[in-house]
Amino acid sequence: MSFVLYAMRRSGPAYKVALMLRLCRAPFTLVEIDLDKNEHKTPEFLQKSRFGQVPCLEHKGHYFCQSPSILDYLASALKKFQGADIIEKTHIREWLCWDLDKLSPHLFRQRGVNLGFKQAHPATTALDRETGAEALALLNQKLMHSQWLIGCSPTIADINVYGVAHIASIAGFNLDGLDGVVSWMRRLESLPGYEPFSTALPPSS
Repeated sequence: MSFVLYAMRRSGPAYKVALMLRLCRAPFTLVEIDLDKNEHKTPEFLQKSRFGQVPCLEHKGHYFCQSPSILDYLASALKKFQGADIIEKTHIREWLCWDLDKLSPHLFRQRGVNLGFKQAHPATTALDRETGAEALALLNQKLMHSQWLIGCSPTIADINVYGVAHIASIAGFNLDGLDGVVSWMRRLESLPGYEPFSTALPPSS
């Protein structure tokens, strides 16, 4: 199976997809899209990614966008990290939706602010801090009682949420006392094929 990932290296959602491909040992090539130069808004790219966002995955002549949807597709196509049955798959989608609402927006925005490539009004930062901290606390509560988010083995729910949680400190969130989250991250990082953010994306094509 040949995959092409259209992404920008600093994209957190793109890391989620790259990590999934690495953990599945699925070879892929990278086409870099420079958001600073508005390459994601060109007519050519919009034909691939209808919302003009990265990541975008190409596979067998089809293009897929939005990282949670891409993860869901890869789990089905590669038959890995997909959950044991329809009950687990439904609970996986719950975590994917929860992340989009409660975790990703707040941690990714504050990471961007702290690294200097985003700006935010102080009121927005305050909301991010409050909501992000609440989300991490809820995640910790879940992981204090189970090794993985769904069932007895890792799924795309873990890969998706890890793709955000691992940047918590960069985003200004303190993980001290969140032992469930920290232990869970270490478990995922010990999986065969794991690559950190800095090396998950290969050289660009």
